[in-house]
Amino acid sequence: MARFRIAFALLLAVSLAVAAVPSAGAADKAMTAVNRAIVKRHYSQAANLLLQLAKAGDPAAQYRIGVFYRLGTGVEQSDQHAVEWLQRAAANGNRGAAQVLARLQTSVTTPRPTGKAAPDQPSPMTNTRLTDGNERNVAGLTWLMRASARGKLLQAAKRMKPDIKLEEKTGDGDTALLLAAAHAQPVSTENLLAAGADKEARNGLGRTPLMQASATGNEKTTRLLLDAGADITQKDKAGRSALLLAAEKCNATTVGILLSEASAHTSDEAGQTPLIAAVRQCPDAGLVSQLVPVSDINAAENNKRTALWYAARGGDIKTLLLLLAASAAVDPADATGKTPYLIAAQNGHAGIMKALLEKAANPAATSKDGNTAAMLAASSDCAACVEIALRKGLEIDAKNAAGETALAIASRSQARNSIRLLLKAGADPEATDKMRDTPRKIAQRLKLDDMLALMP
Repeated sequence: MARFRIAFALLLAVSLAVAAVPSAGAADKAMTAVNRAIVKRHYSQAANLLLQLAKAGDPAAQYRIGVFYRLGTGVEQSDQHAVEWLQRAAANGNRGAAQVLARLQTSVTTPRPTGKAAPDQPSPMTNTRLTDGNERNVAGLTWLMRASARGKLLQAAKRMKPDIKLEEKTGDGDTALLLAAAHAQPVSTENLLAAGADKEARNGLGRTPLMQASATGNEKTTRLLLDAGADITQKDKAGRSALLLAAEKCNATTVGILLSEASAHTSDEAGQTPLIAAVRQCPDAGLVSQLVPVSDINAAENNKRTALWYAARGGDIKTLLLLLAASAAVDPADATGKTPYLIAAQNGHAGIMKALLEKAANPAATSKDGNTAAMLAASSDCAACVEIALRKGLEIDAKNAAGETALAIASRSQARNSIRLLLKAGADPEATDKMRDTPRKIAQRLKLDDMLALMP
């Protein structure tokens, strides 16, 4: 299983590394298909696509199929074929293939042993070139990086030279410590910290080891980094702190650890706070309950959406009641003018609508385009929601900015349950919108004969 994961990581890394190589038309589409096949772990399919492109002379495909043969993934393992394809790719100007070929040439041309290697015939996987801790493999990873990510740092250290470079980086900017943290490897993390690895190193996303550990949700790794003095206030390039990343990933235990030292008032570039992230991403009222007492309950993102707004949209009644009990504002509208009550109606959450009305939500609220709760509920065919909205005194034939009524919207959405309810309540099938369209005409175009039979 571990070997499978490593192979997958290598293939995906190579896929990303060559994704920027320009190719035209069908070749570009084929490369996209190759990447998708690799992500889905359909390696034979990916290999077949690459072989077709490689035989047609595509240098990037020649490079990648060479890696496939080297790993024996999707094809029968063959060092000879690997070298052949890498040589073709290098001859066609692929620098990556030339570099890999130079690194692998010695080990690839050594015969693979059938049993244990004789003393004067070392295995390609144990020769002195590969035990150099700073030597990189096909995916551009040093031994230290791979060992750290796999939690095999101590074993690997016995086979590496003493001049190991702790701060070497992958193409994505990850050091060994960043990889250990991202892969939830506390032993590797502890040993790297003891060796003096930079606990504030940043990768291409601007993330530190503490951020990576928090996003992964590994309690031990997070504690080790905090105990080592990692700066909990740092943010990545998107403005996310360690606490916000933990909340996004629904890591309740890690959130609890970080809350003892971090402020919950932090937000990213979009204005998202840890509380908003938890409500948006996590079906866990317990996690939200940790954040509520130490958060600005009414903090809003740049789009003006609050934690309560997201709870209403998601239909999470437990979280909604928790937020309301903490005095969350009931009617904050987002940038489109939709309040929690309106977004609940649009998403068919009748129970949420009732809970908000009990807290004095405005039943007559409209979005910026003039849609009422009844209109939004009709668009999703939530007849129960339409009924709740109408009971609060909404005019049944009220029109939005386009001149549409709830019945017109229900007809356009083929929302039969809502159409029946609205007609029963007296909605006008002849109400005209700004395009001189009516609910009846809409139903006729859509051939809603059963609904037309109900229209007076």
